[in-house]
Amino acid sequence: MLIIGLNIIMVMVCSCQSLSSKQQSPAAIYALHLMAHQPEQLNKLLEAIENGHQAVIKIDKSRAVPLKIVFDGKFARTDSNQNEIRLILNQDIYISLSKKATMISTDGRKWENIQDLQALKKMFDFQRGTIKFSLAQQPGQSVSLVTILETHQF
Repeated sequence: MLIIGLNIIMVMVCSCQSLSSKQQSPAAIYALHLMAHQPEQLNKLLEAIENGHQAVIKIDKSRAVPLKIVFDGKFARTDSNQNEIRLILNQDIYISLSKKATMISTDGRKWENIQDLQALKKMFDFQRGTIKFSLAQQPGQSVSLVTILETHQF
């Protein structure tokens, strides 16, 4: 059930409409770290969205968040059985989910569309980014491709 719910959220993230930045008052705020121990919270969040309401997920600063990256492109794809990585945020993040759009905020008051790169650059105070690739090998393990994403504030 949890995986089905997350798939619903991912579909909405991919199909959201473009909205400009605006102020919003969320109907309900759900703490991401509590959803792992209280699955009924995820069900309430999904039900609110299905009923046309806005729901907000808060991810606390310094809390390790399980992150699974899925790539499905013409030249490559990720293994569906891959492990999650742990993402540690340097500031609180709010993600607003609704049938109309997926928005993001650092304070829960001013929101930007999650697909608007220019607005995200301003919100998170970065101008450029780089992607680096390298190879790594731990003793007794196979060679791994390491990808590093960096943001720059100049």
